[in-house]
Amino acid sequence: MIGPKRPRWLAALARLVPEDRRGDWLREWHAELTRIAREAASSGAPFGRRIRVRLAAGLGAFEDALGMGRRARARATWLRDLRVAARGLWRSPSFTLVAVTTLALGIGANAAIYSVTRSALLRPLPFRAPEQLVDVRLSFQNRHSGAEHPIPASEPEFLELRADLGVDLAGYWTGDVNLGGAEQPLRVSAAFVTANFLDLLGAAPALGRGFRTGEDLPGNTGVVVLSHGLWIRAFAGDPGAVGREVTLNGRAVTVVGVLPEAFVFPERPVDLLQPNPLDPVAPGGRSSHYLTMIGRLEPGSTIAASQARATDLAARWSEEYPGRHGVSPDHPVTLVSLRESMVGEVRASLLLLLGVVGLVLLIASANVASLVLMRIEHRQPETELRLALGAGARGVARPFLAESAILAVVGAALGLAVAAGAIGVLERFGPAELTRLGKIRIDLAVLGFTVTATGLACLVFGLMPVASGLRAAVAGRLRDGVRTATGGTARARLRQALVVTEITLAVLLVIGAGLLIKSFAKLRAMEPGFDPAGVVTMDLSLNSTDYPDAAAVFGFHEALAERLERLPGVVAAGAIRVLPFTGTPGLESMKPADRAIDPDQYWNAQYQVVSPGTLEALGVPLLEGRGLTPSDRPGAPAVALVNRAMADEFWPGASPIGRTVKFGTPSTATPVLTIVGVVGDVRQSGYRAAGAPQIYLPRGQASAIYGGLGTRFATLVVRSALPPAAAMAALREVVRELDPRLPIANLSTMSRVMAGSVTDERFLAGLVAVFSGLALTLGAVGVGGIVAYAVERRTRELGLRIALGAGRSGILLGILRGALGLAVAGALGGTLLGLATARLLERHLFGVGTADPTVFLAAPLVLTAAALGAALLPAVRATRIDPIEAMRVE
Repeated sequence: MIGPKRPRWLAALARLVPEDRRGDWLREWHAELTRIAREAASSGAPFGRRIRVRLAAGLGAFEDALGMGRRARARATWLRDLRVAARGLWRSPSFTLVAVTTLALGIGANAAIYSVTRSALLRPLPFRAPEQLVDVRLSFQNRHSGAEHPIPASEPEFLELRADLGVDLAGYWTGDVNLGGAEQPLRVSAAFVTANFLDLLGAAPALGRGFRTGEDLPGNTGVVVLSHGLWIRAFAGDPGAVGREVTLNGRAVTVVGVLPEAFVFPERPVDLLQPNPLDPVAPGGRSSHYLTMIGRLEPGSTIAASQARATDLAARWSEEYPGRHGVSPDHPVTLVSLRESMVGEVRASLLLLLGVVGLVLLIASANVASLVLMRIEHRQPETELRLALGAGARGVARPFLAESAILAVVGAALGLAVAAGAIGVLERFGPAELTRLGKIRIDLAVLGFTVTATGLACLVFGLMPVASGLRAAVAGRLRDGVRTATGGTARARLRQALVVTEITLAVLLVIGAGLLIKSFAKLRAMEPGFDPAGVVTMDLSLNSTDYPDAAAVFGFHEALAERLERLPGVVAAGAIRVLPFTGTPGLESMKPADRAIDPDQYWNAQYQVVSPGTLEALGVPLLEGRGLTPSDRPGAPAVALVNRAMADEFWPGASPIGRTVKFGTPSTATPVLTIVGVVGDVRQSGYRAAGAPQIYLPRGQASAIYGGLGTRFATLVVRSALPPAAAMAALREVVRELDPRLPIANLSTMSRVMAGSVTDERFLAGLVAVFSGLALTLGAVGVGGIVAYAVERRTRELGLRIALGAGRSGILLGILRGALGLAVAGALGGTLLGLATARLLERHLFGVGTADPTVFLAAPLVLTAAALGAALLPAVRATRIDPIEAMRVE
């Protein structure tokens, strides 16, 4: 006990007080300590506890004596509360681990998807003044079917647009080329551009120079600029690569520059740029559409003003060239911002995912709020004591808010780690569009987003339960009993509301995932029109130096076909111009040669160039007539195959066998083609593409129409009974024996090619399924947690009921009935919300309605079953309560 003598620690503490106030302060505190000691002696209460309470209450007076302001006192108080909260969380590892993990998953998912969204949609394009850049598009209307197809521009159209549109215009086209002069031959992607392309974008090479004016004139195009990736891959990053001579498709060219690593090609990644020969004095024909266009608006100009000029120009074309441009104004020229053109396809998917992860964060926050509310109720004695000592609502709330703040900060830190890992997975397995504009990274904007998301989550799981707990404490109801499995007090109702909210949002996400997964399954179940099993493919390109004419090209393919057919296990082999599921073949205009039709009417069909055996290798069925044979050679009567869609559209109700067609206009010097067979429809552009009219030309005869252009580029197709790895090795060896300088490119199986065509759909359905699974788990855990807590609070009541003869099965069913009520309420709310919002998924669905009954029945049932499963364990535990032990529970 402290008597008249002053304790040493008080004298030491007094040295911190200004000298002019030290004496009064010492006398006041010595008298106060003496009074506390006497009260402790008379009441029997521990002196240490009383002195700690008094010291806490008198801290403000001591700080005033030190001259500390209100802000400094508040800071010291919060620091003390944070230390106490940290110790409390450390002593509750289960609660802390569950809460932090839940928040980390919710915040990490949001940070990852926001990082992707920012990279693809929000980050400025890596060009000079990107807001001035526009994509200039043309489209063509099929005058027979009325369908509209996007098309590139022809050279005359490009030159007229550049002169009349009031826009600095550049053009390009892309393809694959054989690169020689590096360590080994490579098949690389190339962009053939007008000389002003890099200047228009404002993209300067990191090494060397770009293209000069006039280097896109015929005869002057022997220069290339490498991408940074190809420079590293083929030249090991050697600066001496600039000025070096290499070969492209057998022709010598000089490397004049290397692009920076951050350069982004607008359409797709390319390995090098080369000028495209374009003669402004004698451009090519108006029917040769191959130039994609990018423009830069003049300062002060707008897209709308340039669009008006483009509309006038298209109308003039329709009048001057009606046979080429259709009925006015059915050959429109459209201008859109380059950003919209580059990110338009992925925008909807990313915004959808951003909404999904936002719902996951809400579910996680509601789950943690429910845990915090239970923790507040567990600490009723502490709250009562602090209120009784006059701490006030703010003082009582601070420790709980400090715990919430710590949970939020730790959850956010771990969430960023989760986001970093998720970004790595998305970059590896997601569609290429995600990283087109640069590497996905966690930057200051992502950190700001994470801080904002964390703050909002903290408001949900921190303030709401604390406010509810304080209201109950002030009203003197901290010790109210819990009468049912879900509770009857205001706090119990809040817990119920949180869990029902979790289930509602989880059902909504499961419905969305169900629709997308069913859509993806329907897409993959579509009959492609051929059999991919056992088929391997490889791209080939024959250069004009080693294969200068159509005869040389045809000779190579004949020799290749002979060797492939001799391979053990090969069933059929051939080559095709555009492999199904990798792109759309060219669209060709034609007329019947054996009957007259409207002079202004032209038929339009996709054309393919194939070798004998190609369709057999793909497994495309022959429906009528004959297939192509080795006798369909150069000089033999020109023949063609058509698919069922073309036969039905152009010869409805009649057989097309023996009918004739002619490409181009009647005056065009192309042979008359005789239809000798009808084959099945192939979904050329992917699962979503219905069978379009197609015509198949023999590779040996296509040079009469395309001058060899359609025969140099081909994809080998081999059906083999061997395992895919063995078949691919044999195919590679045969090509190397014929020409060791030909690079091997895109060696794959047909099944893998088809799987790659639905990467976007698989990515979206997979991610939404993962997030909905997380939401389902959190919803089920929420139900299980509230049931477990209710059982714990009712231990005494349940023990008494068992002692009085209540059946354990009745107790089990009663508890599960309460859990079922929560699950049904949430399932009903989620189903109604799903019906109201499912149309947002409409553009992502294939063959599935937005109110698909199977999905809308299965999702609530799955959530309900999961919730009951989570509630079963604590419910069974309740039936095993020992009545005698339960009576001892306070």
